[in-house]
Amino acid sequence: MIAKDLQEGSATAAWVAKIHGVVFDQDGAIDAAAPTAHWIELRRARLINLPERKRRAKVNVGAARSVAESLVLARVGGESVLGCKRCGEPLCAADENYKEFCAAWEDTVASVNPYAIDPRTFVDEDVVFRGYACPACGVMLATGIELKGDRPHWDIRFEVER
Repeated sequence: MIAKDLQEGSATAAWVAKIHGVVFDQDGAIDAAAPTAHWIELRRARLINLPERKRRAKVNVGAARSVAESLVLARVGGESVLGCKRCGEPLCAADENYKEFCAAWEDTVASVNPYAIDPRTFVDEDVVFRGYACPACGVMLATGIELKGDRPHWDIRFEVER
């Protein structure tokens, strides 16, 4: 899928390297056998702007329900929580916005796609591209384009009986 995005021009090599950890060989082709150390360093670099979170026991990923590519819903200590599918790190209660408990960063919209029209063409406020990663292992959980001053947008919302 990444190779297709590069071929169609909907993503740049710099972007897929930054977000997906893609490594290119000397000919500019994707190196599918990239060293694990590169992935580890990429995830470690995402562990910035770490919010405070309630301490909880790890999520049993095998018994959890997948709700997104890298996000699970599980019961931990009698509470419904959202957690990281990769490492089992509990992020927050299921009725909270998990993005507010992630390592987060911002970049320009143009960094995602150099052909993107300047957002100021459509809105008067500053628009940014945000990334949200697991605060424990750094795996990417979500990305999106949002107004700079806004809190993270909800993309998954659960009602929890108390």
